[in-house]
Amino acid sequence: MSSDASVVFNRIRPYCVEFVQTKNLQSLRKFYKKLNEINQESLDEIALYILFPLRVALKNKEILKNEDFVCCVLECLTYIFTHAIVNDWNVINEILIQLCGIISNPEEKDMNARGSEEVKGGVASTIYHLFDHASLPIWRNMYDYSTIPLLGHVVTLLLSIAKENIERKARISALTALKSICKPSYFSLLEESEQNAAEIVIGDCIACFLPGVSISLSKIIASDLSAGQKIKSFCLEVLGVYLTATLSDKSTEISAVSKKSVSDINPRLKSLIVTRNDKWVSMVTKNLEPIINNACSASNSEEWSLRLNCVKFCKSILLHCSVNLKNHASTLLKVPVKLLNDDYVQIKQICSQILEDYSLNLQKTESKSQILVEILEENLFALCTSFPRYMRTMQDSEKLSTLKILLGYLTLLKDKINNLLYSQPHLKKLSSALLHSFELDTSSIQLMDIVLSSENGDNGFHSDNNSPITSCFRKEFSHFRNKDIFTTLKHICNVLGQHGDCDVLLDHFLEIYNTSESFCKQAVLILSEILIGVEKGTRDTNFKIVQSSVKTLLEEYLLPENWFLVTRFDSEYLKTHHQTRMQKISPDIQMAVMPMLHLNGQRKLPLKQMKSNVILCCLHLEAILTFSRVLGNDFRAFLMYALYPLLEKTTEQDSTISSCAIRALRGVASYCGYSSSSMMIAENADYLISDISIQIHRIEVFPRCPAVLQAMLDNSNSDILALVSDTIDEILLSLDLHHLNHARLLVFLPVLLSVVKAVYRWTRKPDAKLFSEKDDFCSITNSESKESKINETVDTNENSETVTHNESEFNPADICSSVNSTKNSKTVEVKTEINSGDTFSHMNSAKIYSRKLFVKNLKKELLESHKNKKIANLETDAEVDPNWEPEQEYDAQHQHEHENDEKPEIPMEITVVTKVLSRCIHLMAHSNPKVRMKVMEIVECGMSILSTHENELLPMTHKLWNPLVVRFRDHELQVVMKAFDTLCVIASYSKDFLRKRFGKEILPKLLSVLEIQAKKSVGLSKRPISGGVTSITIPWHHTMTPSQDTVAYMHSVAFKLQQKALKGLGPLLRNIEIDRTDLIKVCQTCLPYLSSKQPHQLQIDAISLFQTLFTIDRDVTWLQLVGLWCTESTLKPPEYLSAHPMGRNLQTIYLGGTTDQKSEFAVNVKKLLQLS
Repeated sequence: MSSDASVVFNRIRPYCVEFVQTKNLQSLRKFYKKLNEINQESLDEIALYILFPLRVALKNKEILKNEDFVCCVLECLTYIFTHAIVNDWNVINEILIQLCGIISNPEEKDMNARGSEEVKGGVASTIYHLFDHASLPIWRNMYDYSTIPLLGHVVTLLLSIAKENIERKARISALTALKSICKPSYFSLLEESEQNAAEIVIGDCIACFLPGVSISLSKIIASDLSAGQKIKSFCLEVLGVYLTATLSDKSTEISAVSKKSVSDINPRLKSLIVTRNDKWVSMVTKNLEPIINNACSASNSEEWSLRLNCVKFCKSILLHCSVNLKNHASTLLKVPVKLLNDDYVQIKQICSQILEDYSLNLQKTESKSQILVEILEENLFALCTSFPRYMRTMQDSEKLSTLKILLGYLTLLKDKINNLLYSQPHLKKLSSALLHSFELDTSSIQLMDIVLSSENGDNGFHSDNNSPITSCFRKEFSHFRNKDIFTTLKHICNVLGQHGDCDVLLDHFLEIYNTSESFCKQAVLILSEILIGVEKGTRDTNFKIVQSSVKTLLEEYLLPENWFLVTRFDSEYLKTHHQTRMQKISPDIQMAVMPMLHLNGQRKLPLKQMKSNVILCCLHLEAILTFSRVLGNDFRAFLMYALYPLLEKTTEQDSTISSCAIRALRGVASYCGYSSSSMMIAENADYLISDISIQIHRIEVFPRCPAVLQAMLDNSNSDILALVSDTIDEILLSLDLHHLNHARLLVFLPVLLSVVKAVYRWTRKPDAKLFSEKDDFCSITNSESKESKINETVDTNENSETVTHNESEFNPADICSSVNSTKNSKTVEVKTEINSGDTFSHMNSAKIYSRKLFVKNLKKELLESHKNKKIANLETDAEVDPNWEPEQEYDAQHQHEHENDEKPEIPMEITVVTKVLSRCIHLMAHSNPKVRMKVMEIVECGMSILSTHENELLPMTHKLWNPLVVRFRDHELQVVMKAFDTLCVIASYSKDFLRKRFGKEILPKLLSVLEIQAKKSVGLSKRPISGGVTSITIPWHHTMTPSQDTVAYMHSVAFKLQQKALKGLGPLLRNIEIDRTDLIKVCQTCLPYLSSKQPHQLQIDAISLFQTLFTIDRDVTWLQLVGLWCTESTLKPPEYLSAHPMGRNLQTIYLGGTTDQKSEFAVNVKKLLQLS
């Protein structure tokens, strides 16, 4: 012992003696504290002495009952094994036995660990440091055959700790100790020959533990999430170490058992020894199949660290056990193949490295003929053959795992994919797998999902790309719901397009599209994803392929039989395009034998077929969006063919198709480099207008052509109006020719509604640019006249003097020249702003010239008139105004003539709206109620636009008045409701015009309806009023028993008409300033709605009405209310007026209303009187 060790020994000796004598926790802690002060060199020399008191403590069973004492002893042992080298195997063996005795009882058959979690974790940690830091002489004895029972006991206890549901730290310590038994860390310090010898010895020793270890660890790996991802990762690592230690190709070739005699060994011990020969390896590999499968199942985890450890496990097995575990190679290869496209770069790199190294190992083995590519092709063919069955039977997680394997195979093959595509059997199997995977579910499609316009004139279409869409097409598949599966399928198609022959794939799937009704939707989806994959390749080589493919697909999709599909029962294409498509798909099948629905004596398609057509239409639209995505700005060359049908689909009645078309329209505009869809439409308007003009004359063949104009207006800004004005005239002319055809009207009227709504939307924007060339010129000429007048006034003030102007001083040529000079610059500006090639600009120039000539001639006439007046005044001795100038009289006379003779130019948008409204005059009386309601909707919006132009508003109001009045006698209450809305809009702008006419022609009819409906709705009060305008609460004793028809009536059209009339009547009467006579009639008619027996919503609306009537005439309204109910029946004159002479004649007024507090009108009238 060195001098330093002696000094350290003398220091720690008292603490060792005290601990042995007292054997309490306090002395042990002092000993542990002093132990931490010893350096490593000294600790190596006195380690055996220091271990003695700890060994003595471990033998005392009474002391071991104290868990704190045991944990402190374990800490001391862990510190010693970590910082010191113990070379005495007998001491190590004794301590190892004592450690096992702490958590187990050898007398009991149950070999599971016992004790607290802290003790179990401490024992496992101590065993780990004991094995991991043992010296080289120790491990030779440690892995001798005689120690197999002890090692087996240790392994069993550690496995029981790892399997228990205790704290994670203890379980991880047990797994770490298991790993150190099989592969201590000091092996890395040995030479290669010594490492090989150690691996053989360890493999022979622990081979008997392999079944128990592998089964226990695989169960933990395959358990639920309660095990924890970190514990599963440790299990994979430990399992990989044990499998490579016992089944590695090198260690099994030279087994230590064959070189050592075991004849002198105990027979019981001899039964534990395993001979690692070919027979044993073959037996073990057969039983490892479920264990390997459980280990590989970790590759499906969402935790990236677990997937990484799974890949490392497969790597160790494939590279070190490629011969012994060759039967499991395909299972192990699926993991790196599946994770080859993982999101984490580290996992992807390891997977690539595994496949490269394994391919090299295969070439070095005896089976050189079977290279990795052949294995992959065989596996891929087998997988594609079974894949349709997998999609029908597996869970989503299993389907996703299988798809990732398929994706990995294709990624590995890369350019060699063409070998499969050129093989017809392989191509059919692969396409069949994809087609069955992409099978779409049609049950979620709603055929009755119709696009409805909102109250503010917005039907969901905007030129702004950020505007909301009412609904969108969401793909739902028959065989899966997991979005990751769909993403993986798209990635598979992308890889096929990126590395495969695009022409082969295009021809194959187009053939399926044209020949299979059940797979045509999947073919469209697959072709779009293949094009995206082609675009991901080299731009220069693949651009021409993409461009030709887009052209081919676009031509195929836009064929009438493929584009115009039947999606409604009233479709225009039922007898034409559908028959063509069905005969194209199945030429031998006659349409007469196809199953059809019979509605109204007409044969219709089955619902499932129409839902399928809706999905196919949406896929066509998404395909066009994909084409623009892969081509970018180069897709502008195809807009001549694609934009028109795309706009046509945006006006479909089915919201699924229309919303998908709008999204496609905005996407195409973005990918083609346009700032918005309105810009794209404006730049391609010439193609669109030309097609509309041609097809409008063949409306029977192209029934949807007006819808394209509607789409242009819905998706454009005000700049489009000047371009489509002539087309609107053609639409109006065609409407005049087909006004007797109900079906045609229902096509034209939405277009007219879009016209007025678009104008309304543009005019209500603060930055609206609604003008025409005439407006430009009028505004310029008005500014010219104002500026010239200002200049003339300034000149007059500067040159005026108090002298009498005689004939020599008044020079009309100077005045004309000054007027012309002031307008010269402005005229030049007008000429520069107006297009020189336009006919309208020549007309404006002619007007300017004629006006100048008129001014010159008028000046001469004024001078002659002034001479005559001067002569007459001299004869009558009258004074002449010395400051008179001909310009003043000219300005006044010219202004008067301008006001009387010249009318302001009508803007283009007002002209268009007037033309549209003129068609509504006669259509308002159409026999079809849908037409009548649509026409009144057009009138509402159109009159709002004309409100700023009174010269157009009042004549149009006069023309529309009589047809509108008749609508209040309509048999359809929905039409009456719409007529009332239209009346309210007109009344807000034409107040004086409607005052007498409303009171004479409409008000009596409206009040008659309210009076009749009040008698029908009385007694239908379902519950007291709560909330609303005045927050009234009606007591229950004021209400009647709810009728069985209450709920039905509150959902009827009559009830809605009552609500609308009561809500809108107040603002309507206030706008037209109704007189007192009509106001009294309104009050008397609406008083019954204040009854508590009326439905609560009608009571709220009636209260709101009377509040509005108070603002019109408070006295009349108050008098009508107190005539119904009042707090006092009489009104006596105030006492302070009795002394006044005039007050003596005042008499008591008797009110006609009742004062009963239980009256049905008491609560509502009382509340109104308080608010008044």
